[in-house]
Amino acid sequence: IILVFIVGIRYGQRVEKTNKIINYLISLPPTQIPQPTQKPLEFKNYSNKHCGIEFLYPQNLQLKDSSLSAVFKENDQEQIMISCEKDNKLLAILVDEAVATDEAIFKNKKISIRVPSRGHVYDIYVFKIANPKNLKTIFVRITKSLYPLFEKSFEFIQ
Repeated sequence: IILVFIVGIRYGQRVEKTNKIINYLISLPPTQIPQPTQKPLEFKNYSNKHCGIEFLYPQNLQLKDSSLSAVFKENDQEQIMISCEKDNKLLAILVDEAVATDEAIFKNKKISIRVPSRGHVYDIYVFKIANPKNLKTIFVRITKSLYPLFEKSFEFIQ
């Protein structure tokens, strides 16, 4: 009988020790998964002397530049296209009657824009602006999300 009593006490002590460990582990808050750090958004200045324009664009865009045009891409999707060529694919969009028309504010003036659809998404603006300093017409195709940055930072240069 004494032996059963001693074995029971030892077993009770082990159960109590295990309960304390489990209670401690349960009381710990779960560790948070570290959030991936985003690269800070930085901007570069684009300038085209032939068209007479300059503006800011996000640094993560890849630039393909020529004397009369520029294309800014992200993940092989065009985000911005600028051209001051007389014949270009943007001119065809601007004269196409099937493309939706809208208005936007550009440098405190209303301008007419075309909003072509990508599937059922209307997130692209196509428009033209005249450079008063060199009288060139600049054709622009830009995503809706980049338009505010473009509009605020756009300048005509000589």
